[in-house]
Amino acid sequence: MDNIQEEFRDYIESGFSLVKTADESLSLMQEGLDEEMHSRSGAFSESVYIYYEPLREFIKGEVDDGFEVISVGLGLGYNEILSAIVAVKSNKNFEILSFEKEEVLSHLFKKRINAPSDYPIFYDLFIKKFGIDVVIKACNYLTRKCIFKKALNKASLKNIRVSSKAILFDAYSNKTSQPLWQPDFLEEFFLKCENKSFVTTYASTGNFNRALRKTGFIRDKKRLGFAKKRESTLAFKGVVKGV
Repeated sequence: MDNIQEEFRDYIESGFSLVKTADESLSLMQEGLDEEMHSRSGAFSESVYIYYEPLREFIKGEVDDGFEVISVGLGLGYNEILSAIVAVKSNKNFEILSFEKEEVLSHLFKKRINAPSDYPIFYDLFIKKFGIDVVIKACNYLTRKCIFKKALNKASLKNIRVSSKAILFDAYSNKTSQPLWQPDFLEEFFLKCENKSFVTTYASTGNFNRALRKTGFIRDKKRLGFAKKRESTLAFKGVVKGV
């Protein structure tokens, strides 16, 4: 644990507590909040199941020029790395927009993608699953193709273009990040998606699913939740080959 504390000292000094999950990966808890950023059943495993696997299958289809991945809630950056791994392994070239309210998290993540060899504990599970060459290439991809944004809100929606998208919605729950789960916000956000888009999140709420339906998405009702959760949400807009 001493090595973990040392490698993640910058997070601890920035007001975050480390949470070790069942698959040996780490999550964070922010000072003043009573909510962890990932499932205790496995932060890395949850990210792979909810976000990486749908994106990997989606990208096998026909992806238009201008396609982009929008990650809502950077946290430790699992979804950003997994998205870059999809790009590297598929030889597809897409932009990644990462929205995070806490600017310090973007700063700390940039340190890790700029010098991956300095953070062996953080990258351990990625390397075991995908190999070191893919992980290094993914880090290089992020330095070129990931645009870090401040908090996602109604004002920032105006600057998001309408295009084909993959929305990786990993925000805190409705209890902690209530504005992001409101029907009017979600509908406006999802209207930024043209055909050949999809939305995935760990949760399944009435507001979220109604907003998807109103904006032309069709939910995959077979999609189970991660670990002990009964449901998650995965929905598509338009015909997507490979899914």
